[in-house]
Formats: sequence, structure tokens, C-alpha cells
Amino acid sequence: MNVDDALVGKLLQIILFSTPLIISPGPNNLMTTANCAQFGYRRTLPSLTGISVGVVVLFMVVALGLFSVMSRHPLLQHALKVVGSAYILYLAYKLYTAQSEHAERRSIERPITFGEAALLQIVNPKIWLLGASAASTFLPLTGNAYVDATLLSLTLGIVFFPCNSIWAVCGLMMHRMLHGKTLQRIMALLSASSIVFLLF
Repeated sequence: MNVDDALVGKLLQIILFSTPLIISPGPNNLMTTANCAQFGYRRTLPSLTGISVGVVVLFMVVALGLFSVMSRHPLLQHALKVVGSAYILYLAYKLYTAQSEHAERRSIERPITFGEAALLQIVNPKIWLLGASAASTFLPLTGNAYVDATLLSLTLGIVFFPCNSIWAVCGLMMHRMLHGKTLQRIMALLSASSIVFLLF
């Protein structure tokens, strides 16, 4: 087996390793479901892309050693969890209490943006742990730290998009079964429930 074959084999192992973890319930998947149920797949695409870009950047810094720094500062980890949980609860509250009038809907209800989805990854401990686990399990890949971090991050980032899209499809199915205020409130509660995966 030559070097290229060995590298491809490792990248495939990363995909097989990460897919069950990425597709399992978590803040990204639950927020994507709620977003897509409320606004449709097309308007959810920016947040889906933001998640993938956000995790690529975060995995890069994790692979280059930032996680080891974070692990030595538990107060910082706790602060990230609190900030992330507070932000998700804020979005869920806005969605739950939004009025049905069109003017109110335009001013309050909107899909999660690219930037918001990308920044949310910073306070998502599931992403930090996934990056640290993948880095400790599969690195080094080529022997060059920056190339290794890039390959690992891009591979994991690519896996995120289809996995999150599956949850988006679930949101579309819910949209077809439920309508109006009922759907809005269920999606708000679903979004709020995602903080369980941030705090525990």
C-alpha cells in the first residue's frame, strides 16, 4: 500500500468514525430541524453552510492544540456552555413568543444566519470533544501538522453537511404535519431542549 492509499484509508476511517457522532442528536441537529420546519430548506442553507464552515475552523484550532489549553481551564469551558445555552434559549424564546401577524413575523422570526451558526460552534462542547477525539485518534496523517489539521478539519466539515441535512428533512416532514402556532411552539421547545447537549 502506497502513501496515497494509506492516507485515503485514514480519511475514510475518519468519516466512518465521525458520522454516527455527527448525526446523533445535538444542538446543531435540533436547531437545524427547528429552522427548516419553520422556514424551509432553502432558507436553512445559510445556517447549514455556517455550521460546516464553523466546525472546519474550530477543528483546525483543536487539531493544532487549542483543546489542550481549554482542558486546563474548566471555568472557561463552563463559561462557553453558559453563553451557548443562553443564546439558544434566547432564540427559542423569540420563536415561542412571536406573534402571528405578518409585521411581527418579519421583525422577529427569521432563520438562523450563516454567521450565527458558525459562531455557535465555539460554544458547542460536542464539537470540541469530537475534534479532540478525532485528532488524538487519527493524527498524524502526513507528518506536517498544518496539512494534517487541514485534512482532518475539511473531512469532518464535509460530513457535517449531509448529516445535518437529514435532520433538516425531518423538519420539513414536521412542517407538513403541523402548521401555524403549534409548529412554531414545538420548534421553539425543540430548540430549547438542545441545551441539554451543551450542559451535560
